[in-house]
Amino acid sequence: MPSVVCPQCGHEDQVRKVTAVVTEGIREMRSSGGFGGITYSDGKWGVFGGPSATRGEMSTLLAQRLMPPDEPKVHLPWYLNPLSHSCWTKVLSILSILFIVSAIVLVIPAVLGLFSGDFTAASAFCQAVFYGLWFGLVARYLSRRRASYSKEKERVAAERVVWERAIARWNCLYYCFRDDIVFDPETGEWCDPAQLHEFLYAPFTQIQGRTSIEKV
Repeated sequence: MPSVVCPQCGHEDQVRKVTAVVTEGIREMRSSGGFGGITYSDGKWGVFGGPSATRGEMSTLLAQRLMPPDEPKVHLPWYLNPLSHSCWTKVLSILSILFIVSAIVLVIPAVLGLFSGDFTAASAFCQAVFYGLWFGLVARYLSRRRASYSKEKERVAAERVVWERAIARWNCLYYCFRDDIVFDPETGEWCDPAQLHEFLYAPFTQIQGRTSIEKV
C-alpha cells in the first residue's frame, strides 16, 4: 500500500490514521484506596474507614477533537416514551370511564338531593364529572402527542443514513501532527480538527455557500 502523505507539508512521518489517534488517546482509568477518619459525638471518640474504588475513561484533548459525530437517537420526554405513553394512556382512559360512569349513576341522587336540601350527592356528581373530563382530556392529549414520537423516529431514521456515511468517511481520514489538519487521502480535501463534523457531512448534505474546507 502506498504511503499517505500530508497534502500541506508533503511528508508522511507525522501522519496517522484518525481512528488510531482516537483509540490510542482513550484510556480506561481505575484507582483504589482507602479512607478513614476520627469522629467525636456526645463526648465519645470513634473512628471510621473503608475501601474505595473509582473507574472511568480518560481521553486526550486531541482524541476529543477527532471524535466522530454522535449517533442520532430519539429524544423525547419520559411521558412520550412508547411504553410509558401506552400505559399512561390506558390508565387515564380507564379512570375517565370510571368517573363518567360514576357521574351517570349519581345523576338521579344528585337531582333528588337538590330538592331535599342534601347536596352530598350533587357534590359527588360534580367531582365525578370533573375528574372524568380531566382524565379524559389528558388521555386524549397523550394519544395525540403520539404523532410526535412517529415524526421523531422518521427524523432520526433520515439522519442515521447520513450519519452512517459520515462515519464511513471518518474511518478513512488521516491526521497530520505537524500541520494539525485532518485530510482525506482519496480526495485531497482537508480541514481543521475544529471543523471535522462539517467536513464529514459536507458531501452528503446541501450546504449553502463555501465552507472552510480546502482542496489541494
